Amino acid sequence: MLNEDFDKVVDLCMEQAVIWREQRAARVTDRKAMERELVRLEAAISRLTDAIEQGQPGRHPPERAPARANRVAVEAGRARGDANPAAS
Repeated sequence: MLNEDFDKVVDLCMEQAVIWREQRAARVTDRKAMERELVRLEAAISRLTDAIEQGQPGRHPPERAPARANRVAVEAGRARGDANPAAS
């Protein structure tokens, strides 16, 4: 094939080089994003660990805060002896 159509082989190699570069660039971008996420998570873990070591409660994530507030209300209702603590 190389002897028969050298230009076609070179064109195919050039196309593959472009595809390889695009794929490599995407992996580098993904790796950088994962490294940023890793730094963010390590900082959050460090803050929570420090808070626990100091005897402070950890901060609840915003998406879990309403569920926790509802659970506290239900437990408070049970403590008061309400028949339906969720309704209060």
